[in-house]
Amino acid sequence: MAENTVEKTDKEKAANLLPGSKVYEFWKRATKGQGWRIGSILGCGAALGAIGGFFLPKALQNIVSTAQTTFSGGNILEPATVLALAAPVVGFYVAETLLYSLKDSSKQVMDADMKKERHDSLFKHTTSLDHSYFETRQSGAIYGKIGQSVGGAAAIDGMAIGRIPQLAFYSASAAVAVATVSWPLFLTIAASSAALGGVGFYSNMVTSKNRNLMNDQRANISANGVDVLTNIQTVRSSGQIDNEQKRMSDMSEQYRQQSYTLVKKNLPFHVTQMISWDVMGGVIAVAGLYIANQSQDLGQYTLVGMVGHGMANVARGLMDCTKDIHKNHSELRHNLTELLQEQTVPELEGSERLNVSERNGTIEFHGVCFKHGQTKVFDNLNLTIDSGEKVAVIGSSGAGKSTLANLIMRTYDPEYGYITIDGQNLSEVRKDSIPAAVGFMPQKPDVFTRTIGENIAYGCDDATPGDIEAAARKAQIHGYIKGLEKGYDTLVGEKGVNLSGGQMQRLAIARALCRDPKILVFDEPTSALDKSTEQEILGAIERLSKDRTVVIISHNMAMVEKVADRVVGIENGRVVESDTPANLLADPKSMFSRFMAAERGAQAVDNGVFNPLPANSNNMPARLAKAGNDGK
Repeated sequence: MAENTVEKTDKEKAANLLPGSKVYEFWKRATKGQGWRIGSILGCGAALGAIGGFFLPKALQNIVSTAQTTFSGGNILEPATVLALAAPVVGFYVAETLLYSLKDSSKQVMDADMKKERHDSLFKHTTSLDHSYFETRQSGAIYGKIGQSVGGAAAIDGMAIGRIPQLAFYSASAAVAVATVSWPLFLTIAASSAALGGVGFYSNMVTSKNRNLMNDQRANISANGVDVLTNIQTVRSSGQIDNEQKRMSDMSEQYRQQSYTLVKKNLPFHVTQMISWDVMGGVIAVAGLYIANQSQDLGQYTLVGMVGHGMANVARGLMDCTKDIHKNHSELRHNLTELLQEQTVPELEGSERLNVSERNGTIEFHGVCFKHGQTKVFDNLNLTIDSGEKVAVIGSSGAGKSTLANLIMRTYDPEYGYITIDGQNLSEVRKDSIPAAVGFMPQKPDVFTRTIGENIAYGCDDATPGDIEAAARKAQIHGYIKGLEKGYDTLVGEKGVNLSGGQMQRLAIARALCRDPKILVFDEPTSALDKSTEQEILGAIERLSKDRTVVIISHNMAMVEKVADRVVGIENGRVVESDTPANLLADPKSMFSRFMAAERGAQAVDNGVFNPLPANSNNMPARLAKAGNDGK
């Protein structure tokens, strides 16, 4: 069969070349359904900008001009006049309060909705990525980047929707107000504001690389802290408390030095900006006095002073906004480029569910080739495991035994060739349907910080208490659970800290059995267990194997001899032997025989190491050479 690849579209390639587009799409998706809230925020911002930039300054100008005219004639303002002059000002301040309240409440609700949408979207995408994505990344750092992305997008929302439009409306309104007094003055203020904005934008460009480094370091510190605290028992028992504290201190020191570098780069721009603000304020003050002197109207000076001061604040606000947006956008783009990776095991459109309920459960590898990075694991691997057969897969470390199990679970897809279960090509079935048909017990069972019952029922959403108990009984863990004070409602602790190794293995078996799969795959089911617990697990496996197809990956040759109908030896990416345990033990040159001898300590091994049978056709057993390299 042809290589399993999915051609990327031009749009997907462009998204890879232009990470900024990922930021836009990520931001855009969350705004769906928020139109009326965004409109409410923008409307309030427009009204606030108009009040602050035009109506309030003009109202105060009117008060001062009226008072100046009245006082210069030796008169005083009548109470009715005072009320008439003050009423608009009071009304504007009340309106501002109401508008700010409406704007803030709308923004808070919008933030809550959009944060949830973005968090769920990123979490869904990340958890759907293939196993290879997580092999080279720390889980704490991944989730830290999700949190930073959600927070960064919310900060951009606050600037782009809440603050910048209001500042823009203020500037437009102020332009009209100042134009009624002096166009040259307005142009001076506008030019100064633009210059300040340019300085701010350039400073953001210069410091973006440092911010990305700080962002990565912050995520690494978080991941390292989670790693240490999760494994605190091992840290203590290994006497590594002081070393881990020093490691964390060194990472924090690196972050501090990066912060210092950022401050140093920002300092010249910050000083330039502050001086520019002061100069701008002085220009406005002098210009205001000049205009007032020419017109003999203090009201105009009041308007110019108020608007000028407001425009200086606008310039400062816009500069802060551009800095925050650039900072958060840079970090967001950096994080999303890391998070929004494409799947290496794609789900083909129209894929059907894997169905073995009414079939046999036969597994077949057809010319499978697979590499881990640049390391070849399988080279034209052919293997058939019949329905109801118990097959043990053996080989030296690194031969690809666990990879074979992961290929069955479709954790990976072959580079070439294909795998079928009952004739169904795994690359053409839905990945989420495989666990219902194939129960997988990894070498290190994953246990969630939840109750025992929730751990057993994990992946079996419709499991009843009776189903959970039945699975526990089959896995021989019901007796232990029944003896606990809270029974199936007992919390297992982080990473199953309250369970022994054997109990965790039996819990994993019960979880797989809860779905009643036709196929069971065990990856080193007795590793790191004492002999007594090992025998109990073996007994459970033997009982559970009835009427099921079973694949066992193990270095425990005694267990293989006891449980397996057939032993398959893998070396150099191919099947080098395939026969019953008895027939292989009868051949002293077989891999199984040599491994068994080494395990029992009754036979010396070539060169003092446990080497399997060389992948040489001259040394290949006659029974396999006769059958060909099909593993049958």
